[in-house]
Amino acid sequence: ARREKLGNPNFDLILVSPLVRTHETAAILAGTDLPGLYSRRLMVVPELHIEYLREAPDTEAHPSLQEMFRRLGHAPLRTYLEQDEEKTELLIDYFGCNGWEELTRILSGRDVTNTLVVGHAVLLPAIIYTGALESITKKLLGFPFEECQGVQLELDNSESVTKLTLLD
Repeated sequence: ARREKLGNPNFDLILVSPLVRTHETAAILAGTDLPGLYSRRLMVVPELHIEYLREAPDTEAHPSLQEMFRRLGHAPLRTYLEQDEEKTELLIDYFGCNGWEELTRILSGRDVTNTLVVGHAVLLPAIIYTGALESITKKLLGFPFEECQGVQLELDNSESVTKLTLLD
């Protein structure tokens, strides 16, 4: 039903985290099964998963960020940013910046117009927050991401998010 709500889109590129559940969500949205998904233009992007934080300079912050997610769940990004400054710096400065840099690196120079990105909870908004114009970040801050929700983004030539459509 979700795929039909989105107008049965065809994706030029599909980016997922290493976790299989993101592959399963991507397959549903792409209108295929897992073998069909793996035969498409699929890329696994480690930066889309919290395990990527194990590489963070302060590895002690990784478990505390997981604990924050257990406590706050699918709260809006604003709620996370109002928490402990050190953890939110890790969320935005490390995860958001590195994730946004990797996504723009992957998309740069590719002839793609419709890319599906499937990540996890507050981590995906943290990535978008990093690359969005201020008017977009205000909208993004208050949106609670539930399971299998996402956003449709439009980028300008400088690879900044200029339009954000919430998909639920």
